[in-house]
Amino acid sequence: DAMVSLGILLSKSGRLEEAEGFYRQAADAGETSAMFNLGILLTKADREEEAESFYRQAADAGHSRAMFNLGVLLFKSGRLEEAEGFYRQAADAGEISAMINLGSLLSVTGRGEEAEGFYRPAVEAGDSGGMVGLGNLLFRAGREDEAEGFYRQAVEAGEISAMFNLGILLNETGRAEEAEGIYQRAEEAGGAAYRLKVVAEGWVRAAQGDV
Repeated sequence: DAMVSLGILLSKSGRLEEAEGFYRQAADAGETSAMFNLGILLTKADREEEAESFYRQAADAGHSRAMFNLGVLLFKSGRLEEAEGFYRQAADAGEISAMINLGSLLSVTGRGEEAEGFYRPAVEAGDSGGMVGLGNLLFRAGREDEAEGFYRQAVEAGEISAMFNLGILLNETGRAEEAEGIYQRAEEAGGAAYRLKVVAEGWVRAAQGDV
């Protein structure tokens, strides 16, 4: 749709009010992609209630990315049950990000076995975030060998959080020297991020009940 294309062009050039106008015209005409893009624009402008309305319209029309974005918005506002529903819809439609977020939500709500079932397809699709999520789940469950394998896959894909978590796992399993090498690699990959190592250690240990 020409109005959507123009809206995208205006949005990219920072002319957000004009972009919003074209998106609204296209959305009023029933253009699903306009509803989705309008949801993104409104979310970035901290107008979440309006964004939610347009995401819902797009999701109702079968837009899988809108289902995912709506799930994120609902999750952030504490509506976990509803967020889960939209993540499931998006995951069923093949959205990898939804599989990962659903895995995370299920994990933190004590449904680890089901979470694993959503992480694994994301991993099979080559998503490094899925590798980290599955690694975290397995690490918390005491399945260190399996967790290590997924962390290493994510490290090879350049995932800095996997470097942190692999370092923690190596420390926990008595391989401090190798852990330091991994932390050094994390520092080289992203200096500021390296300083989050202590935070990452605290997070994993807390998740395991050690803190």
